[in-house]
Amino acid sequence: MRFSLDGVNCLIAAHSLSFLADVDEGMQIVVAGEYNDRNQFVVKKYSVIGKTRIMIDFEAMKKDLSMS
Repeated sequence: MRFSLDGVNCLIAAHSLSFLADVDEGMQIVVAGEYNDRNQFVVKKYSVIGKTRIMIDFEAMKKDLSMS
């Protein structure tokens, strides 16, 4: 999976489906990794600062169910 972070091309291969479930545009994340030969940043680890997207969606669903 490819994305940009502050104008830097980034790649995430391992756990890319988890990344899609955790991160949404505009969220703050911390990444660790290294540059490859093509000067792309390859993410080895990431962490979301605050709640992940799946947490936010789950809380919204829980709230909707409690109002029913």
